[in-house]
Amino acid sequence: MKKAYIAGRYTADTPEEVEENVKRAEAVAWLYYLKGYAVFCPHAQTHRIHLRYNGDGIFEYDDWLQTDIAWLKECDVIVFVAGWEQSKGARMEHVMAKALGKEIHYITEEEIRAVMKDANR
Repeated sequence: MKKAYIAGRYTADTPEEVEENVKRAEAVAWLYYLKGYAVFCPHAQTHRIHLRYNGDGIFEYDDWLQTDIAWLKECDVIVFVAGWEQSKGARMEHVMAKALGKEIHYITEEEIRAVMKDANR
């Protein structure tokens, strides 16, 4: 089974925008589950952990990024969520994916909306 890593914007100006970024990444993760991939979506994996346990900021941005990079290296396909270019972390992941010769997929806004609509989200 091929492994897919979902890359996209996480940080934003408001908690509502962060939540929207998480929902969009989760929609893409769902799309890749349906395609038969084993999926790692950092947004889904770490968002709630960050909110619940990291209120004092012990685990910093670079710590999260290093965790994500470890997973990215293990995946066969790196999937970039529309708008990824606005994210410093996703841009770095893009450079790394290319350097590692990973297969790269780009998901459009229309594809994300279709998955979310089908799921009534």
